[in-house]
Amino acid sequence: MTLPFENDTNPIVKKISKRNLKADKSRNVLIIITIALATCLIMATALYFLGSQRKSLNDAMGRYQAVINDIDNDKIEKLVNDDRVDVGVSHLLGMVSYGDFKLTVRSMDKTLMDLAKYPDLQGKLPETEKEVAITKAFLERTGLSKSVGDNISIDLGDGKKEYNLCGILPVDNSNYSLFVSQSYVASKISDPTYSAYVRLKGSDGWSKAAIQSELLTLLNDWGIQQENIQFSTYYFSLIEQRSSPKRSTAVSAETL
Repeated sequence: MTLPFENDTNPIVKKISKRNLKADKSRNVLIIITIALATCLIMATALYFLGSQRKSLNDAMGRYQAVINDIDNDKIEKLVNDDRVDVGVSHLLGMVSYGDFKLTVRSMDKTLMDLAKYPDLQGKLPETEKEVAITKAFLERTGLSKSVGDNISIDLGDGKKEYNLCGILPVDNSNYSLFVSQSYVASKISDPTYSAYVRLKGSDGWSKAAIQSELLTLLNDWGIQQENIQFSTYYFSLIEQRSSPKRSTAVSAETL
């Protein structure tokens, strides 16, 4: 009821109410959209980190955990015959200058190829003194159009000689390396020392502390000084990205 001296405010009240309801509806829709976007962002971030962790763990699986330098044939034999570890062996002969870059000359075995996670070799690793394997990057840098099985004339520090190209390692990124056989190393050095690339068997999921503690313990069994070992910073940076609980450093020999 409206008194004679009063204005009829009902239409205004209704209009304001409609505007408030419309504003509330728009605000609610905006809130819902904001929550949905935030949820999507959180899920996308979580999936990204989970994917990154999974990639890191996959990359770490099977990779070498430490390098033991300057060890002789007797100690290499001990390591290779120890069923608690996988061991890849290499001898660095040196570096040869090629214009404005250097070529690394070394030996490498199949186990090291696996532990270093090299891509599949085209051909095979050298077995005789007259065989070599070369990285694709070196062939491209020098402009040599060579295929597996071709002969190649190359200077390894003692003048140009003919070798059979038995393998090509498909890596680039300025990785200029040439691989020779163990018989080639023996022909150049009477008592060579080696680098052993080591991985504890069955150690997937172990913590950094557990792995390093066990490897240091094994050094005593092998008669190798602690200063000869260098832990792989790349490997341990990968496993430290995982979210799984760390294992205790007390690792029994039965788990190896």
